[in-house]
Amino acid sequence: GIYTTQLHLSNNKKLRYANDDYCEFSRRLTGMNPFLRIVMIIIAFLIILLSIFGFYMVTRDIVVGEEYSLMFLPFNFVAILIIQLFLQMFLNICFAPEDCPIRLNRKTGKVYIYDHFLLYFGAWSTFIRSPFRAKEITVKEFNWADIQGCMTSVSVPL
Repeated sequence: GIYTTQLHLSNNKKLRYANDDYCEFSRRLTGMNPFLRIVMIIIAFLIILLSIFGFYMVTRDIVVGEEYSLMFLPFNFVAILIIQLFLQMFLNICFAPEDCPIRLNRKTGKVYIYDHFLLYFGAWSTFIRSPFRAKEITVKEFNWADIQGCMTSVSVPL
């Protein structure tokens, strides 16, 4: 039949490895090439620096007690949110693994999903772990019978 062909799957960029026991699919985003990664790091870094500078200027005006300084108090809260958002994006671009694949194991009937976390919200490890190191990859395991989904494919002429 059509699904028993032994041809090499050269047009499938997501299939990383396949044999009789398991196959592994990549979840890597194709749009994040090295140039775009460098540009995003520079933009995130500049926005973080600009937000820290604005936070400093507003805090200095409030402490000194200049006129109309309380008008800029909401800017401090917005600056903190912007710093947190872009710092999270910066850390994700710099320290996240390139790829966290999905492995389908035919012998065990399991699906293994590899995933990583940069911050551990709601735990003490958020405060005691360094945000500047690569985080461990967790493996989630599911049974094939428990998974429902829709598979799509793009047909490409050989």
